[in-house]
Amino acid sequence: MLVGLSLGTNVTLAQAVGARKEAAARKILHTSLLFSVLIGLVFAGIGEIIVRPLLALLAVPPQVLAEAELYLRIFLYPQTPFSSANFNGPVYLSQIVHSGNAAGTPAWTYVVFPQGTYNRWHSHKTGQILIATDGIGYTQTLGGAVQVMHPGDVVYCPPGVIHWHGAASGSHFAHIAISPEDNHDVTWYFFPKLEYEKLGF
Repeated sequence: MLVGLSLGTNVTLAQAVGARKEAAARKILHTSLLFSVLIGLVFAGIGEIIVRPLLALLAVPPQVLAEAELYLRIFLYPQTPFSSANFNGPVYLSQIVHSGNAAGTPAWTYVVFPQGTYNRWHSHKTGQILIATDGIGYTQTLGGAVQVMHPGDVVYCPPGVIHWHGAASGSHFAHIAISPEDNHDVTWYFFPKLEYEKLGF
């Protein structure tokens, strides 16, 4: 699809230039470059914090912006941070798949941890699945070794197993969190401050 879009844009651009329609050619080129940048940002998982200032810098027309944002929704998250006593700092949350969907899957929650942010030791009644999407993060089960998470890594924590997860001290981290059976019964404990400090990163 992307190849077809690119080829179609280039053909249209060539026709516009050939007909010496400079204004049309400039608009097509601008749109082509914009979508190339936006699609690249989406696949890189950079998200809304960088995308919106970039769009403002490019002075993108509202109608083009509305169409472009269709490609960004999966990794968009609120710019307003979410604060909780269960995190050592604010995080950013959004639902990318809601409960009660047609596929019958549990909700998918997108969580963005600023660098150095992590949660308390905790356990989930039905377990938890984490899919890393951006940055570098850590996760650890009680009594186990710390695991480093990179984009594409998937971690499953069994029901009732105490664990924590969060961002490296020098990197933000984002993951998709899924609770089997859509059960969000969580038991929270203390912060893994000593464990985190031992990482030395």
